[in-house]
Parts: sequence; C-alpha cells; structure tokens
Amino acid sequence: MRKKASCKLISCFLAVLLGIQTFNIVLSNNNIVYGDTLEEGQANSVIVDDEINQDELLDLEESLVDIENSHEEAEEEYNNENYTDTEENIYISPEDIVAREETENSLNSIQSISESEDTYIYESIYNKETYANTSYPENVNGDGVIDEKDLDLVSSKYNLKSGDSGYISTYDINNDGIIDLYDLTLISSKIGTVCGKLIAIDPGHGGDDPGAIGKYGLGLQEKTIVLNVGLMVRDMLIEKGYRVIMTRTGDYRLADNSTEDLKKRAEIANNANADLFVSIHANSAEDRRANGTETYYHKNLSSTSNAAKIARAIQTNLVSSLGRYDRGVKTADFSVLRNTKMDAALAEIAFISNADEEKLLGSEQFQRNAAKAIVDGIIAGLN
Repeated sequence: MRKKASCKLISCFLAVLLGIQTFNIVLSNNNIVYGDTLEEGQANSVIVDDEINQDELLDLEESLVDIENSHEEAEEEYNNENYTDTEENIYISPEDIVAREETENSLNSIQSISESEDTYIYESIYNKETYANTSYPENVNGDGVIDEKDLDLVSSKYNLKSGDSGYISTYDINNDGIIDLYDLTLISSKIGTVCGKLIAIDPGHGGDDPGAIGKYGLGLQEKTIVLNVGLMVRDMLIEKGYRVIMTRTGDYRLADNSTEDLKKRAEIANNANADLFVSIHANSAEDRRANGTETYYHKNLSSTSNAAKIARAIQTNLVSSLGRYDRGVKTADFSVLRNTKMDAALAEIAFISNADEEKLLGSEQFQRNAAKAIVDGIIAGLN
C-alpha cells in the first residue's frame, strides 16, 4: 500500500543535512571552555560539556542521505506508474519512516545549541548538566577571593530582612529577602575560590597512546584512569566557581605523534590564557616495588616560584588524602611544563606498575579522593 507525502519532506531533510554540515564546521575547531561567558556571535568558544563525536554525526548524515535517495527512487517509480494527483507525491515506506524518526531522534539526543542573551550553552548526551556564566555573589567585598572576610561581612548583617535598617541586598546571597544561615552556607561552600581564575586540566595520553599499562592482569590503562580523575577535577572546580578548560574529554589524541600531542596540550592552555595548568598522570617503573605519589614543576623555576608553591600544595593534599608514600615535589623538563606560559604542575598519582596501587587506581573512590586532593591543592596553591 502506498502512502502520499508532500515533497516538502525532502526539503526539510535537506535543510537538516545542511544544518548539520554547518554545525560541524562551526564546532570543528572549538576550544572547550567551561563556565565562561561569550560575546554575542563568538561561535568558536561555545561552552560544551563533552567531546563531540564527529564520526557518529557523519554516520547519521549518511543515514539521512540514504533515506533521501530511497525517497527519490520511490518518487520516480511512483511517477512512472502514471499517477496523476494534483500534487507531486512520493512513496515513503514504513521502514523509511522508522529510519527517519530514529535518525532524527539520535541527532536531537547528541546535541542542541541554544542561545541565552550573551551566553552560549551546549547540552550533551554525555553530561546533562550545563555550565553557563559563572558569577561570584559570594565574593561580597569584591576583592577577588571568597574567604572569611566575606563571611564576616554577611555575619554582621545576620537576620536582617529586606526593608530593615542596615539590610544590604548584596549580602543576601540567595535573594530570599533575609540575610541568614543559607547565605553563610553558600559562602562557606566556596571558601578559597579565586574568582575568575581559568584552570587548564590535562588528563595525560589518550587514543592510541594508552600511557602506562598495569602489569597484574587488571587491564588498567593510564589514559582511562587519568581521564576519570580529570573530569572529576573539572566538576569539582566548577562547583567551587572556577572556570575550566580541558585538553581532552574523551579517548583521543591531539596529534598523530607524541611530540605534537604534548605541544597541543600546552597550546590549548596558552590560547585560552589559562591562569594555571595541571597535568594528571599515573606513574610506572620497571621495578614493580616502586610506589607512591610525586608532583613536578619545571626545572628552570626556583623553589620559591608560584609553580613550586602550587606543586607542593597538590603533593601535600594528594599524600594526605591517598595515604601513599610521599616521593616529594620534583623538577623536570616535561614538554607540558616547558611549553606552558602560565604556572604549571604535573601530578603522578600512584604507580600503575605496582600491584597494590594498580588496584587502588582502578577504584572509583580512590580516583575521587585523588581528584578532590588535586582541587584542594589548586585552591591552596592559588591563595
């Protein structure tokens, strides 16, 4: 049985295809920035929550093209049978309808772009939470750091309501008309935040570069562990009010060879004018007894530099939180430390080549503890 459908359907499909192509071009060279605000029209800095799967998009485009071709063939066959309806008609099989709906649903679930005033928001199937413009009402005195001074100011107006003498609206953080415990709690939750700071987080390796691989049959790969930790660090920093840029958010490399890959990681942070760069790794050694945690800053910097201070803060918090052997803060000429223009540190969480630490690295709780320790170290190092 044939069903009739307006040729407008084909126009709609073509419009979808053209829209997809344009969308891919716009997003192909984006820097992935979280918690930032853009000027209207700056499509190259769309805020995103995760890696765009270009291969999947291409597959979906091909599916739509196949459907279009089947429509054209059906239309030709239909017209050849001398149907003389007043409208030009095409035959769309039930299978085509199902395929079309599945394809469109997949496209809709993968991504949607919306604009809200001067802020672009990207919504992803990988992480439903979206990050838009981050403001800092908790920084009551406007000195750029949320700290005890802000708590003291708000405490001085405790229990005052809107309309009362002495009530200050900017002290009422949640704007509920009363300065109370809720406002103090909001400030306390972000104590230590350096407002407006952009942190570059670099989960090492990725794609066909697995990094170090566990030697005890667990199949753990460094690239997977450090990506998990890096994404946790990102989310925790965002909750603290920081802006974050990631060098990668999925299992891929930034270049075909290691030298260029490492340079591109530094370039991402440099191009974004990040205030701090932190690279996350899992360690490995031929001696399987090797264990513990160590953190690096660049060898050309003094022990009194900001980078050294931040590395020490990260190391202190990692050792305290993870309870592993303290291998200390060290210097090295690692590419990401050498080529970044801002303060930079590289953390080696634990040894994947050690039986006990490999098991720990595979634990979600251990990864979460490591992420929190890195975040606490970043905050302490910046203050």
